[in-house]
Amino acid sequence: MVQLPERVSNTHYATIADIGRERIKRLIGEMKASTQLLDNKRKGAFGFRTFALDQSNFRIWDANASDFRSDGAELDLHVRHIVADSKPEDILYELLLKAGFPLTTRAKALTLAGKQVFSIQDGALLICLEKEITSELVDALAEADPLQVICLDEGFQNNDQLKANAVQTFRARAEAAESEIVFRTV
Repeated sequence: MVQLPERVSNTHYATIADIGRERIKRLIGEMKASTQLLDNKRKGAFGFRTFALDQSNFRIWDANASDFRSDGAELDLHVRHIVADSKPEDILYELLLKAGFPLTTRAKALTLAGKQVFSIQDGALLICLEKEITSELVDALAEADPLQVICLDEGFQNNDQLKANAVQTFRARAEAAESEIVFRTV
């Protein structure tokens, strides 16, 4: 469903979208209660997500900005390019969309080398939003044998050697398996 946030004169709900969400929640509750024949795995399959169109979670580079300074300070503003109040879930779904996956794609949280990683489409894409990436995590990501890996650039904490080793780890893993692992940082 797609709904504009049209206001309504209701004391319990501010918009038509709010009413729609409540109706879906109630329907799911009724379906779960009335389907005693379903096993627990299928009962957990009922649910929905809501999304709101918003600004990007990443600052946009504007080389033509009127406040561009010739001393390089403009570059420093974009070293940490993630908007401060961005939530991990917001970043995750923005990256999913940018990678060409629909919003209905299932994202499952995994723990690899003690860090949280999101597995998209049963491991086809791994997204790591950790603020500290280690060589153990890079090895664990490569060992999972995904088609793509996306990590936050800030997770490498300006350690260019670790980032270069990550690129080489994925390249070596792909060559050994005669495949390709696309590794990107954002």
